[in-house]
Amino acid sequence: MKIGYFIIVALLSFHFSGYAGEKQALIIAISQYPKHSGWNNIHTDNDVKILTSALEKKGFPDRNITVLKDSLATKKRVVAAFLSLQKKVKAGDFVFIHFSCHGQQMEDDNGDEPDGLDESIVCYDAEKLYSDEYKGENHLRDDQIDSLLTPIRKKLGETGNLIVSFDACHSESATRGDDNDSIVIRGTSVIFSRNAGYQKKPGNIPKPPLRQEKGMSPITELAACKSNQDNYECKIGDKYYGSLTYALCTVWDKYGALPACSVWLEEVKKKVEEISPFQIPVLRTTIKENGK
Repeated sequence: MKIGYFIIVALLSFHFSGYAGEKQALIIAISQYPKHSGWNNIHTDNDVKILTSALEKKGFPDRNITVLKDSLATKKRVVAAFLSLQKKVKAGDFVFIHFSCHGQQMEDDNGDEPDGLDESIVCYDAEKLYSDEYKGENHLRDDQIDSLLTPIRKKLGETGNLIVSFDACHSESATRGDDNDSIVIRGTSVIFSRNAGYQKKPGNIPKPPLRQEKGMSPITELAACKSNQDNYECKIGDKYYGSLTYALCTVWDKYGALPACSVWLEEVKKKVEEISPFQIPVLRTTIKENGK
């Protein structure tokens, strides 16, 4: 499985309420970045509140929900949390992993991306620009995310399930004003590269499909937006939320037991487009319904 998108995931064809395995969740949320990093602050604290509440309603024990916030979400700690989760899970478990933070495209470092770009999660200690002091070592690239997810899927086995959810952006600029009507975007148009002005390779190059390999758990992924779009926060009442996190929790709250995956995915997609009409979420799954 190659994650070429920042992706926010969810939605399984089985019912949360009737699921027999252990439920484990890992949430990485960064609102306050260091001033020297070049990143604007966002509102992921609000995401954490509604997401943990939604998970608990769906039967996730509080002891099984790990949250890394702000300075605790350094690259080293995020990787350690993945490895700890890998040790804890067993065959048949249900795992939910969520990122609410900034995202950034980076110059591909190993030649495996047709468009010349890796996507990355911006950890707390990742800086926006390449420099002599910082060369991208604290960004969490899609290749490394894949290497961290694969052993988890193998331990979960074919009877388990994995949801990976990314409320991050990797396209246009991020701005934040001082008034309540400011637009907040989770990402940047700046590509992280040692070469100033580096651009993606020309052409509309499709990302590879998700793969379901024998002995590994299914996986469902949801991207907050297409690769050429912004991921906007939405304002609900007097609070800002990640648009996909809010849509996800709203749909979850609607059902005691979720319907088929295709139904749930479509509802989340419609909700995102309703509250943030300038972005289109990208939803993918290896779950097959009715044996098809």
